[in-house]
Amino acid sequence: MPTLVRLLTLLGLVAGAIFAIMAALVHFVEPIPRPMRVEVPIPPRAASQPRPAAVPQPALPSAPAPVEAEMRPVETTGEGLRP
Repeated sequence: MPTLVRLLTLLGLVAGAIFAIMAALVHFVEPIPRPMRVEVPIPPRAASQPRPAAVPQPALPSAPAPVEAEMRPVETTGEGLRP
């Protein structure tokens, strides 16, 4: 049992030291923003062949019309509302 406690203590100290180093890096190191440019090569096959025609998607069923009883206004007393 004492060996397990020593192992867990050592692992906790190592984890705490790593966490402290990461926290110090976050607090003290300020990143320098720079413009970045990435060139993405276009494969030769994609540039020479035309795009295929789009496949039409089936139409989704429309929602049923709302019932008039669901559309009636709700009366409120205004109690509990902040000014």
